[in-house]
Amino acid sequence: MNARAGDTGGTFSRFYAVVLGHWAGGGRRIRWSTQHNAWVRGEAYGRYLADPWLTEPGQTFGRPDGPAEEDQVAASALANSVVKPDGRPFFCQRCWGSGPESHFIAPDVYGDPELYCVQMPAYSVVDSSGGSGEVKHWGSPYGCQSVDQSIDTASTGREPYLGPCAAYVFGRPLPADEVINRDWCSRCTGFASNVKHNAAERGEDQVEWARKETRRHVRRLSRSLAEYYGEQ
Repeated sequence: MNARAGDTGGTFSRFYAVVLGHWAGGGRRIRWSTQHNAWVRGEAYGRYLADPWLTEPGQTFGRPDGPAEEDQVAASALANSVVKPDGRPFFCQRCWGSGPESHFIAPDVYGDPELYCVQMPAYSVVDSSGGSGEVKHWGSPYGCQSVDQSIDTASTGREPYLGPCAAYVFGRPLPADEVINRDWCSRCTGFASNVKHNAAERGEDQVEWARKETRRHVRRLSRSLAEYYGEQ
């Protein structure tokens, strides 16, 4: 499907980026290109590239690259909630911005289009605990084994070493371009799907599960910080 229908492409062009799932599935992704006014596909081994997107619109199985229909519908509704809101104007509670140019749309860990901030990283999309991975991970108590607490110190450049200055319960959030360019960790997406399914099967609240587990991880991080100063 061509995103130009209903001026969807014009709306998407106002955002920092729009990335959706490819209609062919299989984990393929496509990104809206304002330059070409069309979708461009991610390369087969894009996770190993700083800029994984093709430079020209292409085809897959003889059909123009584009998003899955349900993704386009969801992303269009999300984009319009920012660009053409009903009632009160859009105001982001995370970055305090209202312009589409300071936001982007990309698949969340469940594969659904989600709105993200360019300036304020999402705590649910993190780097691996070792910091050397090529995929993005689910910042959650149910993320894969590469998800772990992270403590940052002001010890780079000319800044003096002060000790821990920032601590993240589930890992260091990724900057915008990394969220846009990286594929999701397949283990994290699998775990997310299982948690969602199991909660639905039991008729329980998935969010409440996460809150309880997060409290446990916060206590663990607090102990790590206390041990740093020999206070525990």
